[in-house]
Amino acid sequence: MRLISVVMGAKSANARANENQTLLNYGFRFFESHRLYEGKKPLSEAKVWKGESQTLPVGLARIFT
Repeated sequence: MRLISVVMGAKSANARANENQTLLNYGFRFFESHRLYEGKKPLSEAKVWKGESQTLPVGLARIFT
């Protein structure tokens, strides 16, 4: 995970650094990861024309992390 923090209009470089640190701490503390789909399970079926079967299951071959 990468976070980018930008603070503009701070009174000093030290105040800007403190506000950036506060924003980054907030981002890392409240970050949540959600699994959207499971691997190796069909999400839908696609129609196939002139194939061996009428439909083909479509989904993720594996989970990407």
